[in-house]
Amino acid sequence: MKSICLGLLFSFILEGVIAQNNVDSLTAIVSQNMRDTAYFESLYRLGVEFERRDSKKAIAYFKRAIEDSKAAGPDKWTALSAIRLAGVYSAMGINDSAELYFEIPAGFIQKKPKELKVRLGYFTGLGIHNNRVGNYWEAIRNYEEVAKIDISVVGKENLAGNYINMSNVYGGLGMVGERMDAIFLALDIFEEVQNKLGLSFCYNALGNLYYSQEDYEKSEKWYQKSLDLRIEINDRIGSAGALSNLGIVMMDTDRFSEALEKFSQAKVIYQDMGYKENISNTLINVGKTYQRMGKLDSALNNFNGSLRIQNEISENPNNAFVLAEIGRIHSQLANKKNAEEFLIAAINKAKVKNDPVSRRNAYQFLSDHYKRNGRYKEALDFQGKFQSIADSLQNANLKLKLQTLETRYEFDKKEAEINLLKAEKERDQLAIERQSIRQTGILIVLVLVVLIAMLLVNRYRILNKARRQLEIEKMRSEIARDLHDDLGSTLSSINIISNMAASSPNGNLVTSLTKISEQSSRMMEDMSDIVWSINPNHDTLEQVVIKMKTFASEILEPKNITFVMEVNQNIKDLKLDVEKRKNLFLIFKESINNAAKYSEGSSVKIQIVAENGSLKFTIEDDGKGFDPNAIKVGNGLRNMESRAARINGKLNRVSAPGKGTSVTLEIPIT
Repeated sequence: MKSICLGLLFSFILEGVIAQNNVDSLTAIVSQNMRDTAYFESLYRLGVEFERRDSKKAIAYFKRAIEDSKAAGPDKWTALSAIRLAGVYSAMGINDSAELYFEIPAGFIQKKPKELKVRLGYFTGLGIHNNRVGNYWEAIRNYEEVAKIDISVVGKENLAGNYINMSNVYGGLGMVGERMDAIFLALDIFEEVQNKLGLSFCYNALGNLYYSQEDYEKSEKWYQKSLDLRIEINDRIGSAGALSNLGIVMMDTDRFSEALEKFSQAKVIYQDMGYKENISNTLINVGKTYQRMGKLDSALNNFNGSLRIQNEISENPNNAFVLAEIGRIHSQLANKKNAEEFLIAAINKAKVKNDPVSRRNAYQFLSDHYKRNGRYKEALDFQGKFQSIADSLQNANLKLKLQTLETRYEFDKKEAEINLLKAEKERDQLAIERQSIRQTGILIVLVLVVLIAMLLVNRYRILNKARRQLEIEKMRSEIARDLHDDLGSTLSSINIISNMAASSPNGNLVTSLTKISEQSSRMMEDMSDIVWSINPNHDTLEQVVIKMKTFASEILEPKNITFVMEVNQNIKDLKLDVEKRKNLFLIFKESINNAAKYSEGSSVKIQIVAENGSLKFTIEDDGKGFDPNAIKVGNGLRNMESRAARINGKLNRVSAPGKGTSVTLEIPIT
């Protein structure tokens, strides 16, 4: 797990620092307790003033504004106070309270939709909260609502703040280009108006960007610039975040003493302001620093401290992670009982929290623990569980990449539409303003049209190039995943079985060698399938059919099962891409294996038909069949369904006792 980065996303509507005499004036208005508009506005502005340097005072002012407005119902200032209070609780990790206070402005907006300042604050704050808890797409929708508000209401500085907030979401989604564009758009505006708080957020965002690219030298430079500005404007919570980020860079560059010093300074600020989640995260970073230094006892103490704080926080996302790290250290210290207890607790907590990454890590640590202690059967079991969840995470990452590509496409489409609308507006204005010199106007319009056409053609070329690159990267990722998942898992199993054989009596040697032989054969077969699927000489469907026929013959004939393959003639010149070709063959392979293993039949009929833009193939056996409702769905069927979904195919399996089994797959080929 990458070090926990603490770049705070607490950039609501940006407001300048209030002079001390204005603070005194606001305090005087509040002391009169008039319960009028000036009273509630003063409470709001005082809360904003202390928001970033004394969270306890800020919470008190915001709560007072909300509580004192209950009799008459919230006005604009109490709705804004609720937004800011929800933001403070979100930054502190108290999510239940944050969501509760967001309900106040939501109701206010429904009643008064024309109060655009409240709408601006609400969607900005909600977007920051959603981004913090990992709801990236919901955060994007929140920021898009901000972008719809007229610029005269939003203002330049809040427009720049929205760019910064969007850049944080792009970072979570891995959209590096969009993230960089948003940061520099914000930076230009903040430099123009010399807003120091806004500039400090931009510098921190640049530090995060370079950190994600592992350019630690530049990352440290920008974090330091952010820290210097935050100290200058007395932004304590921002200073703590910058100190933590500097500590993480120093930890990753093996400057452990400096890292511990930065974490210590940040921890003091978080403790003073009551930010428990940030204290917990800081202890995690300190623990990981000691872990890298080889000081396992010190690492264990800090992880235990983080865990104690996390148990006080509702919905803490790092709970399972810390339990797993504690278990791993106990294993390294040979505390067998404690190691097993904490790792199993981490697995259970990850299941409850629906945290597959922490569950995967805990499975791996537990497998390593059992292997370290010679319990090879348990090690093999948890290695299999680790591999299973790793596969599901790979599928989830692929889905996220597809969503990201769809979002990029929508953004590009909107941008092209805006460019065309601007061009049409300019053309119309020229026609009206220069009617007396029509020939010149027409020439200008033609020049504009040519330029736009050139831009669109160039953009089309860039997009095509990008798509081709993505296809290449996707194919490389698929090959790497197949080699890692299929061969890596098999080699790991062979290693564990070999260790079991070495430590077992000679009576089990034959069984272990048989298992190794079976695993090796399967690995050779998987390697053959991978090499065949990426060979460009096998692009045509005709080559796929030949491969299918060979495989069916090798599997069915030794079982005395006859087979007939019927293929219509119009498939001869059809070509399939690597993804469809590979998954089509693997589904066929699984179906034939099932027929050979379980049908107890005497014949198999295979039909392949291409018509109406689709490829349909059917495998029918005359075996004993089964009741679909009476059997448990296994990995084989799940894999077939998953592979069919990857190529937009429809998979159907029909069977009944005594009536054989039929498997049908239909995929688009246009």
